[in-house]
Amino acid sequence: MFPDFIDYIESVCNEFRELYENIKGTTPYCVKTVAVLNCWGKMRAWGCHMVHHALYQKQNYSYAGVIEALSGAPFDVKFISFDDIRRYPGLLDDIDVIINVGDGDTAHTGGSEWEDPAICAAIRGFVYNGGGFIGVGEPSGHQYQGHYLQLSGILGVEKETGFTLNYDKYNWAEQRDHFILEDVKQNVDFGEGKKNIYALPEAQILYQKDKKVQMAVNAFGKGRSVYISGLPYSFENSRVLYRAILWAAHGEGELNKWFSTNYNVEVHAFVKNGKYCVVNNTYEAQSTTVYTDKGSFPLNLDANEIRWYEI
Repeated sequence: MFPDFIDYIESVCNEFRELYENIKGTTPYCVKTVAVLNCWGKMRAWGCHMVHHALYQKQNYSYAGVIEALSGAPFDVKFISFDDIRRYPGLLDDIDVIINVGDGDTAHTGGSEWEDPAICAAIRGFVYNGGGFIGVGEPSGHQYQGHYLQLSGILGVEKETGFTLNYDKYNWAEQRDHFILEDVKQNVDFGEGKKNIYALPEAQILYQKDKKVQMAVNAFGKGRSVYISGLPYSFENSRVLYRAILWAAHGEGELNKWFSTNYNVEVHAFVKNGKYCVVNNTYEAQSTTVYTDKGSFPLNLDANEIRWYEI
């Protein structure tokens, strides 16, 4: 009964056996350490953008894609809370990039937590001294002391909530020639996006639609920031986030290491175990160029194929 189903389950089990045999419990290569900042921290790690039974909330499907993309990317991902920052002064010392994702005045982004000067000072100091910050949606969004985005100075963007309607806003020119966008074939899918986001004079706009900024980058001291209005999951958006993290961490030079030029294909290196694999994530044959730690080579993969190599 159900022979096709039984055959499929057998193939899945064999795939997992192959994974365990090659990985042997080692940790994969991670190019950077990323911290997702929200009100829960570890308490809702990886499930922080879902409700029960792994259902996304309609209001944040554009943000759930960020967590999905991080789950398969070569980053050491940590989930930290605002209380963690208060409790452990050196918490951010080992972090390369902080990500704050969601609508304003929610537990996803922090809400009134941003009224605490110690929190703002810690994040600003982190970025000013060379760290990276990526905000998606309405990062640090909370109306307080004349600002809605409490980290607008870092992000280079602000949300118009009525207090700056009479301010002249001249920065609308798009600059698509950027490291973050080099793998985008047509246009970035921002999902629902955001309205009423405008750029401050020093920011560089990568995407704007009808004078509503969808993506921008900014420098703050020695650090860098990236603003994205929304990022539902797709292979292309996963690559956009990957490049954004590297750029925010001043890591552009580390792109071509354990890397596939085709974003439908992933490279995972288990250096301690002397193995790496190249994975075709699609149901179609794919061609790519694979970069290792020593060079590169062209590769053709069948649909869903996983190919293992010795380092």
